[in-house]
Order: sequence, then structure tokens, then C-alpha cells
Amino acid sequence: MDNDNDNDNDNDNDNDYNYMLLSRLQMDCEYFINTTQYINHLWAGNVKDQIFEMKKLWLQLNKKPQWLTFQQIIDYGKKMNKLTVNTNG
Repeated sequence: MDNDNDNDNDNDNDNDYNYMLLSRLQMDCEYFINTTQYINHLWAGNVKDQIFEMKKLWLQLNKKPQWLTFQQIIDYGKKMNKLTVNTNG
């Protein structure tokens, strides 16, 4: 039994899951910004936790996605916070 191979497979699976989840969170942000601004449509249930989770996932990835930069995640947070303030006030 090759434990190194098992660990590599686990890391690949974790990386794949993190990519998929990050993509899902990004889609939630796009939907929130471009349509309803309904906070319950966010995976995390609020902007702060959504952006925190996205940053955490992005930093954990061994290979950073070309389709999403860390700065874009920050920008999503700014846009969504602005929309949230505008819809609540």
C-alpha cells in the first residue's frame, strides 16, 4: 500500500472540491450583484462570511484559478456591501 499516493489523491480531491466550491460562491456573488440582492441567495447567508470563505478557499488552493483573482474577491465584497447598504437604507 502506497500512503504517498493516497495522500496525493486526498489532496487532489480536496483541491477539486475547493475549486468547485469557490466557483459556486463566485456564482452566488454574481447572482446577488446582478439580480436580486437577496442576502439569502448567498451560500454563507451574509456578505462578510461569503467573502471570508472565498478568501480562505482561494488561499488554500495550490494552483490559483485563472478565472478569479484575490482582488476580484475583495471587489465582490465591496460591491455586495454597497448594494446591501443601499437596499437596507
